[in-house]
Amino acid sequence: MGFFERVSDGWRWATGAGDDDDDSENEYQQHNFGYNYRPPKPADQDDEDEDQDFVDSIDGNIYGPYLKYQGMDLNRRIWRSSVMLISPRDTGKPGLFLTLNGRRQRVRGFILEEFHRNTFWRFDLKLPLRDEEYTFTYTFAHDAGKEFEVTVPAYDQRWRMLFYSCNGFSSDVDAARQEQEHGIQPLWEDVFRYHRQAPYHAQIGGGDQIYMDLVWHECPLLLEWTNFTREAKCTEPFSQEMKEQTADYFFDAYVKHFGDERFRDALATIPYIFTLDDHDIWDGYGSYPESLQMSPVFQGAGYEAFTFYLLFQQQTTRRRARRDGYIGENGWSFVRLCGPETAVLCPDTRAERSLNQVINPGSWEMIQNDLSHMPGTVKHLIVVAAIPVAYPRLEAQALLSISKMAMENTLEFFDEVSKIFPWGHEEDDKRKEDTSVISEYVRKTGAYTNLVNNFGESELMDDLNDHWTAESHVEERRMFVEMLQRFARERNVRVSMVSGDVHCCGVGKFHTKGMEDDAHSDAGTMYNIISSAIGNIPPPALVIKTLHFNAQVHELNEETEERMVETFHEDVDGTELECKMLLNRRNWCDILPEAYGGYDFRIHVEKDDKWERAKIYETRVPPVEG
Repeated sequence: MGFFERVSDGWRWATGAGDDDDDSENEYQQHNFGYNYRPPKPADQDDEDEDQDFVDSIDGNIYGPYLKYQGMDLNRRIWRSSVMLISPRDTGKPGLFLTLNGRRQRVRGFILEEFHRNTFWRFDLKLPLRDEEYTFTYTFAHDAGKEFEVTVPAYDQRWRMLFYSCNGFSSDVDAARQEQEHGIQPLWEDVFRYHRQAPYHAQIGGGDQIYMDLVWHECPLLLEWTNFTREAKCTEPFSQEMKEQTADYFFDAYVKHFGDERFRDALATIPYIFTLDDHDIWDGYGSYPESLQMSPVFQGAGYEAFTFYLLFQQQTTRRRARRDGYIGENGWSFVRLCGPETAVLCPDTRAERSLNQVINPGSWEMIQNDLSHMPGTVKHLIVVAAIPVAYPRLEAQALLSISKMAMENTLEFFDEVSKIFPWGHEEDDKRKEDTSVISEYVRKTGAYTNLVNNFGESELMDDLNDHWTAESHVEERRMFVEMLQRFARERNVRVSMVSGDVHCCGVGKFHTKGMEDDAHSDAGTMYNIISSAIGNIPPPALVIKTLHFNAQVHELNEETEERMVETFHEDVDGTELECKMLLNRRNWCDILPEAYGGYDFRIHVEKDDKWERAKIYETRVPPVEG
């Protein structure tokens, strides 16, 4: 056992005092890891014949239901989820009824939070884990004709899961382009093609489940603030009226986006496990200069953004988050067991982020502590790292003029590229389209300069602020990977990562030197499956070519190498691809258990006919032998 600590020259692993104390039961009670947590009492399931204290009809706007996976208790063989429904205040208690094996039961809810005239109701579900998977339905008394069907896995079953990220559009994607893409619907329809055949037991959102960037445009007082001088921005107080405008914006954005057709259906029937990335707060959150990041308006607006993130995506609040199994000094990381053999770790890489760190040292220690108490039955740990950890770098000097030209939106941008990289121009019409969005994707690579954001700040190239390979984050990244490899080797567990953020798909890999092709025997092999975006538009081909040009084999430390894996030998129409490591099309991924004991990570890539079944690219991740 040990922990991260910050030292003058970076990060190091330190041995913790008192690590040998036998206090595991106390640790479980303190941290509530989601697999042995016993929930509070207020949401019991009762027989239907109890006295009615719920309402049969509700007047006004109702939002939800939203179904969140909360964990499992291996000892008592209990599967736990929660359903959240938002109803008008003072209209009575909604009545949730669960039907299993023909028996109808009432599930009592409790008030999680209230906002304006809205009440957030949470209903905790505790169901048995059986020897075979089964389905149940739930419905509400006010809408008894609408049933929602959910599949509960068998006790010792390895789960079928899906993963996605970037489930919306950046603020620079106009309405016409969104309509051209048919919004976020096509790939969600593809998800349901498979869900109808073999229902998924959980959906994992890798960040940017929603895009909140427009808060700085649609809240008048925040928009006014963005035009202040830098000095004034850093001192202007966060007024009560600002608070009201931002809170209203976040609430309205959530209920609108979470009610978006097929995504709405998924939220009601496939239990979700969500982590966050920047757009869940707003673009680049945590990677701004300290004077801006710590300004009263940034802090106040961020506080409101996290309030609604916790409510909608985690179904908790600040005051009860620790009881619900979230850890971190100032963030909300968590581990959830998904069957006896698989666990999911979601580190919060936003709440504590600054230019100098991604996660506080104390929070890293808490994450390590949770992993150390994981049941010995676990054979595969899936780490949801919102931003890819194994991913190509872009050299700053090579991109200096590229990103600057991109910002100016000039055709000379491509002439500059041709001088630096060994490929020619794109077709003129395509070039004009690409220049309008290229700067966003240059920034997404972690190398950008002179891009003026909403706050009048210049994003300098040597910062690489938002990516793990930023100079200020690279040591923390190394310690992160080494922590996971240490866990994998000590426990003989396979560790895999799933990531989003970059609006393209691919596969990266860490492995012990000399064991590139021997993953079965190498616990240090960790695949990083990158699936982005299920909604947002992909980057131009130029960015993919640039990334491929820089996709070198890197040395993490004396024992470990990292590389990108050639995954895409042909495009969705069967034509051969020149760039085989990354593919710039919308996509999602499912994670399926296979007979060989590992998981198949299948990236489903959208075709030109967006409503056609997506093309599958498969990566087989074996268990660790021995």
